[in-house]
Amino acid sequence: MERLTCHSLNILCLFLLFSACHVPQEVVGSEQQSLSTHIDAAHWGIRTSKDIAYLSLGILHETQGDKLVIHDVRSRRPQRQLPNNFTSRSPEFKNGVFLVSHFNRGNRNHLGGYFNTFSRPPSQAAIGIDPPSPDETPTLNFTYSDHAPGFAGFWIHLFDFKAPPEKRVFLDTRTANFLTFSIRGESGTEALALKVADQQLEAKEDSHLVGNLGDFLPKGEITQTWQQVWVPLRAFPHAIDRQYLAGLVFLAYGHGQIFIKDLAFTTEQNVPIPTAQQPTPLIRQFRKALWLWETEQVLNNPEERHALLDFCAQQGITDLFMQIPYEAEQEQQQWRIMWQTEKFPSLLRALHRAGVRVDALDGDRRYVLKEFHGRLLMLIDHLRHYNEQVLPEERFDGVRFDNEPYLLPQFAGVQKKDVLRQYLLFLQKARPQANQAGLTFGVDIPFWFDSNNTFFEPSAELEGRPMTEHILDHVDNIAIMDYRTQAYGADSVLAHAQTELTYAAEQKTPVFVALETVPLPDETLLRFDSHGKQDSCVVLEDAEDQRIQIYWLPTCTETDPLSFLTTQKHVQLRQAGRIAVPADKLTFAQRSPDELRHVMQQVTTEFAHLPSFVGFAIHSYESYHVWVQGKHVTHP
Repeated sequence: MERLTCHSLNILCLFLLFSACHVPQEVVGSEQQSLSTHIDAAHWGIRTSKDIAYLSLGILHETQGDKLVIHDVRSRRPQRQLPNNFTSRSPEFKNGVFLVSHFNRGNRNHLGGYFNTFSRPPSQAAIGIDPPSPDETPTLNFTYSDHAPGFAGFWIHLFDFKAPPEKRVFLDTRTANFLTFSIRGESGTEALALKVADQQLEAKEDSHLVGNLGDFLPKGEITQTWQQVWVPLRAFPHAIDRQYLAGLVFLAYGHGQIFIKDLAFTTEQNVPIPTAQQPTPLIRQFRKALWLWETEQVLNNPEERHALLDFCAQQGITDLFMQIPYEAEQEQQQWRIMWQTEKFPSLLRALHRAGVRVDALDGDRRYVLKEFHGRLLMLIDHLRHYNEQVLPEERFDGVRFDNEPYLLPQFAGVQKKDVLRQYLLFLQKARPQANQAGLTFGVDIPFWFDSNNTFFEPSAELEGRPMTEHILDHVDNIAIMDYRTQAYGADSVLAHAQTELTYAAEQKTPVFVALETVPLPDETLLRFDSHGKQDSCVVLEDAEDQRIQIYWLPTCTETDPLSFLTTQKHVQLRQAGRIAVPADKLTFAQRSPDELRHVMQQVTTEFAHLPSFVGFAIHSYESYHVWVQGKHVTHP
């Protein structure tokens, strides 16, 4: 199974999130050398390189060197169409107060707005809701470390930025006179600047400075004790259109930890602001699953087997997704299942005695295609025969497929829906067969199967419905590959799993929220089109077999070693944008086990009320057990 899982493809959501940031981000790695790759023109619905007007790619900064990955190719330069008229809502004041958020639950405020951090290395920032706060009530908790030449901060939206532009509703603050919230610092040395954005500035990813928060505090600075911020809206820059207020941006200085609560707009200063009540926690038992890919090592090595059983006991593992090994039949150039019947029964018996449920696991990007469905259905049939031959405690409990269609080269182009239809067809055939064999049927899916890209096009849909809903209609359970290392925020574990869990609750389908511990490379995402003006460029050249060779040049100058390509017979597109995707955002590999446990605790607190949320799945045993022991693991 290829383990590029959900790394490069996260850009389908990241581009959307980038549009909401007010501060540009730098690249993570350094790109000094030219890179090249090729695409199949038919996959993208084009004939020659001259048909290409837009291209996006990723540069994976792997240990052995940078690698080029193509994400999107189009014959037209896509544009985000903004409506001619915008919509806003007037606040409904109660006793002179319009409450935006207590910051006591969830990612979104009463206006549908998210909050999120921004930073540029070497600065760092994290945000969350972490009770108990100093007064034993939940608050927004912002931790930061600002180091030149970087920066750090966070933003709070006053609208739902995931809604298409024509459906966005901004806040009309013309009837309000003050912005207010409570704030304190952990050390009392923290400093923040306040900026604001209206609809026009938000569309440009920009904001205007209002002033330092200390200017609006009774003591003139943030202290260790709670103070009430009162910002008169007349202090907002005149260029801000208060009829369409979009967001608040906080820029941090130095380092520290800040707590904020009870954000509101008011008609008068010093009116009483209602406070939040502590949510009542729900107590439930949750499961913890683990992928195991190197099954042969466990089957063939008694020490590895004991290590797996001990690890499952130590980490509270309740479910194991165990890859079924294969070996090649040289004469027929096919593969057959390595059942090793004398070893599987004893391993499953030991796991079941330890309270671990076991799913047989298989997966490959090709298996979603119709021509491979027979192989997967054969596996289900083999599992049925195996279970019939062994004792109940030696049987597999379910079958699970980690088939990731988005890793197919044709997925991102014009053949996407055909690939999705073949995948759905497999699910429709496999689940009945698995259930008849007494097996539960589960699959693993990426979190973005129900999201939109930066142009507000569905990332994966069929018949007007997101692919996630189709999948949930035809499985017994799923694991959402929700590979983020922050529980809260617009680009977080909670934000990306919410809609899947809500729909799954309606279907009564159990859902595991999956987190990553496998080391991954940093990635730089670049966009190119005919209007680009930045130094970097791509040069496109027609090759044999309807392939198009793509050369990425860090600088397009006459001294570049590939400058000979920039002739009239080649197509050149200039860079139009870039964004950094640090691996630290996707995997816990460079973080600590305590951080993983903390994120899991936060997610559990928020999702405990959803019956579809049954726990977590950790990817994978091979990396997780080494990482927990504090050993260093490097990415590919």
